[in-house]
Amino acid sequence: MLGVMYHNGDGVPQDYAEAAKWIRIAAEQGDASAQYNLGLMHGSGAPQDYAEAARWCVRAELGFIADTQSELSWARREGFTETETAKIRIYREQQQEQARECIDAAVRP
Repeated sequence: MLGVMYHNGDGVPQDYAEAAKWIRIAAEQGDASAQYNLGLMHGSGAPQDYAEAARWCVRAELGFIADTQSELSWARREGFTETETAKIRIYREQQQEQARECIDAAVRP
């Protein structure tokens, strides 16, 4: 993701304003990871906006839930083993938990 590259200075000059711009574009297009990152930025950046942080983190959690269901359905159709699908489920549940922690941090600053 271009926004994360700008945030980290990975292959491009580090630029938080440019990072926020690209992360917001991806978030507005429904990318759950971008929504999560935008929530974190609003919760810890300057200026802080906890209501906006919570809003984006809620959207991220809902997106991660949808991504989980979609990816697990695809894996089953493709014949993935139970062990393989369990790994997918665990990874996706960790994403959902991170989003819930983001929400908690935003509503209890």
